[in-house]
Amino acid sequence: MTIHHTAGRIAGPLRDTRAFTLIEVLVATAITGIALGVLLAGISQGHRQAYRGAMATEAAEIAEYLLFMSQRDPEMLEKKDVELAGHPGWSYEAEVRDLVVRIDGKDHEADDLEELIIRIHPPEDAPAFILTTWIKRPDV
Repeated sequence: MTIHHTAGRIAGPLRDTRAFTLIEVLVATAITGIALGVLLAGISQGHRQAYRGAMATEAAEIAEYLLFMSQRDPEMLEKKDVELAGHPGWSYEAEVRDLVVRIDGKDHEADDLEELIIRIHPPEDAPAFILTTWIKRPDV
């Protein structure tokens, strides 16, 4: 029976298979951990963007409803920090002001239009969605 030494490994009839060293296993584990970390960070980012997109969709529906209802009841736009029925945690505030348009460096006030700014506040202290539009003055 002959035993040969080859690069720190025993070869011969007692050892017919090769095995990984501890260093090789640790390096493979570290590489796998880094790859999983990058993958999970990407999935998490996608989840946050999908959540923000769902909130934007709901905010757009609320804004559409508020614009529709403001045609029936213009006084609803003068209220501040109003909770929205059917949308727990959501609130809005609206501001109506004179529309000033800057043309060639000069400010011009529109006689028959006003600027409507609606801030829709989602739940959980997320950033507000802001809608700015022009509406016809009620007295015109």
